[in-house]
Amino acid sequence: MSAATLIISHYTLSNALGHGCAASWQALRTGRSGLRENDYAPAPLATWIGRVEGLETVRLPSTLADYDCRNNRLALLTLEQDGFAQ
Repeated sequence: MSAATLIISHYTLSNALGHGCAASWQALRTGRSGLRENDYAPAPLATWIGRVEGLETVRLPSTLADYDCRNNRLALLTLEQDGFAQ
């Protein structure tokens, strides 16, 4: 069996460091952490979290409203970065 080659031609990311590649790379270059004290009201624990800024304001298209959750909002937010959707 031969190994397959996968060529990645474009990528993007959104995480606690920021939205898009530039924000994440800038945070890594400057040593800025994505962690912050927990401010997520539904889970009031005395801990640190990696929270994606602005995720609560992301809205899925009405045709996908039945699938609304934090995971799918994060996927949509990420697809909208760095021209990835195009």
